[in-house]
Amino acid sequence: MAQRRVGRFRQVLDSAVEALDAKVDALRRRLYEIDSGDRTVIHGDLTLDNILTNGDGALTAVLDWGFFTTEGDPAFDAAVAASIFDMYGESALNTELGLRANRGAAGLFA
Repeated sequence: MAQRRVGRFRQVLDSAVEALDAKVDALRRRLYEIDSGDRTVIHGDLTLDNILTNGDGALTAVLDWGFFTTEGDPAFDAAVAASIFDMYGESALNTELGLRANRGAAGLFA
């Protein structure tokens, strides 16, 4: 999947990313190293704005299957969703500041 994306966007990436092929190779090796074997299609941008529900709150659709959609471990999708869950809400800044304040203890953003 990564190789296909690079092929699709190579014209832009070549001029913007130094040593693109080496970085893609390193990324592919690391992805295989951490692969849990539990692979599926992941959304990559699963926020409340991309989830539609009916009047009872039941899921009816997931929108915006765009650039971040790929194959991978569903735990990655859950981690991204948890980290960006409130990025458009009133308390988004407080959520971000809380994560940054705890980065030493949790090893985040190190």
